[in-house]
Amino acid sequence: MKATEKPKPVSSLYESSAADTYSVSRSQPSYHRPELFLLGWATDLILEKAVCRSRQVAARIRQLIDESGGSLSCSPAKECEKFQISLSLVSRQFKKLYRVTMRAYARRVRMKTAEKLLRESKNLNVDEAARALGYSFTSAFSRCFQNTFGKRPKRFQMQGGGNSEWVAAQENSYTRLGHASKRPDSSPVQALEETR
Repeated sequence: MKATEKPKPVSSLYESSAADTYSVSRSQPSYHRPELFLLGWATDLILEKAVCRSRQVAARIRQLIDESGGSLSCSPAKECEKFQISLSLVSRQFKKLYRVTMRAYARRVRMKTAEKLLRESKNLNVDEAARALGYSFTSAFSRCFQNTFGKRPKRFQMQGGGNSEWVAAQENSYTRLGHASKRPDSSPVQALEETR
């Protein structure tokens, strides 16, 4: 390079004419710029990282649901916002990992907690149980409870909570399908212990 010439900018090194980019003859392979390969690789890397992060957040959300007893105050959206990841991506990963949606899993945990509260606490009324689980309206809690157990919560409590057939049926449905390790209402440690 002569002292009077200016160096070419880096972007111009990859610029080429139409003749350079595509071969005239069909027998020769066409030329692809290196940025395209790097762009594809970088995109794959970013997607892989997002999937990995969404799995971690899905596991974290499951842990939060378990710790809160399925309470409605547990918010997956806030957790996703905290980790700056899409709720829909985490939702898809949650369903892949646990074979149940986040909402259905939270409802199942919430109803198990409600069953335990009503069975063990004789002096706790239905309204207090509903409030403890985050329901604003007792009627919504009662309807969800009846859909799950086939009885209104008050009747369930008066009968001593004797609906062990439903719990046994739920347990059998998971083991019958061979999903003991993927059962959403057990931890991986519990599933491992059950297989031994």
